[in-house]
Amino acid sequence: MSLFNRINKGTEEILSGNFDYTIEVKGKEKGSLERLAHNINNIKASSKIALDNQMKSERLKSELITNVSHDLKTPLTSIVNYIDLLRNENLSKDDVRKYVEILEKKSQRLKTLI
Repeated sequence: MSLFNRINKGTEEILSGNFDYTIEVKGKEKGSLERLAHNINNIKASSKIALDNQMKSERLKSELITNVSHDLKTPLTSIVNYIDLLRNENLSKDDVRKYVEILEKKSQRLKTLI
């Protein structure tokens, strides 16, 4: 297969998302087409690195959102549960005071996270 045809096939492979494809340049091939093939291979390699970095960044962003969501839900769940306990009419004043202190701590924790 001629270098021109290999370049054509290579660009089609890369266009279809095959970033592992490399246009083969044989040692005896010199000139503009050889430089073009090398340039396409270099562009492909740079694009693959950029795509890999973008995917890694998206994965890290997703993990961060998951962790932040969990960190926010934990004190919020406690606050909701203690509010439900305070709605109980049979609580002593000491229990009410204790629950309000816990609510204050949990709300401060939530405020710190935000």
